[in-house]
Amino acid sequence: MKQLNISFANGELVPIFIEEGSFREWMAAYKHKYPYTPMSGLIFREIKFDHDMVLEDLFMEECTFINCTFEPWITFQRGTLNKSSFEDCTFNQTTFRGCSMKQTKFFRCLFKQPQFVDADMKTIYFKDCELAQASLRSNNLFNAHFYGCVFIEGNLHHTSFAYTTLRNTNVRHLFDLPSSDLAIAAKVAEQIIRCPETLDMTSWDCGPNHCLAGWAIHFGGEHGKVLENIMTTDTAASILMPSASHLFFDTDDPKRVYAWAEATLKAKAEADKLLPPLQDDDEEK
Repeated sequence: MKQLNISFANGELVPIFIEEGSFREWMAAYKHKYPYTPMSGLIFREIKFDHDMVLEDLFMEECTFINCTFEPWITFQRGTLNKSSFEDCTFNQTTFRGCSMKQTKFFRCLFKQPQFVDADMKTIYFKDCELAQASLRSNNLFNAHFYGCVFIEGNLHHTSFAYTTLRNTNVRHLFDLPSSDLAIAAKVAEQIIRCPETLDMTSWDCGPNHCLAGWAIHFGGEHGKVLENIMTTDTAASILMPSASHLFFDTDDPKRVYAWAEATLKAKAEADKLLPPLQDDDEEK
């Protein structure tokens, strides 16, 4: 008989012994032993979750998952993972469908083709995670946080990004934007240097004046309008001009903004030097 490394919040192992050592078998035994006790507050360490499992209507609030592996085609359906924490976990084609994931935290996790569908992801937190071909369609990411994350392709259609924080997280390619924000950043920097009176860091949009994020939206053109329609100004600007996102709320010292603008124009000038010279029509002939 085997005992999986699953413990209560006090560190005591859950007293369930099984033959095969699979989580599917363990969960059946848990439901039999504790028929009216939700699986909340448990700590899962180095657990391999079986493939093709549907974890339906499970109450798993405030659980901790450490170094766990979720095999392909596992589905969390309708249940709750509120305030749970996942650390150094791997998700292989995992689906989160209709789940409540408020204040759920993911640290250093690897997601391979994950599906987040109609999930309530308000105040969810991702840090140093990699999301490959992630689908976050039709989700509520109100006040969600992404820090140091990498998105490799993905689908963010019909997703609400209101007050979402993107720090050191590049999702430009998911919105058909070029990999570098230097073109927009240079336009914003030139505006600030040439007409410093048009910079107002106390308001997003004040007539002819804008804050740093507001100018990013302005020079973002159609992309800026589209992004601002589906998310807040600061989130949209973080996507358009991530190189300056750390300054969007810097209202104390405008010198830092001007220093960024000067450095950006210098970088643009250096980049222009590397471009091949244009040939006129006569030379081409």
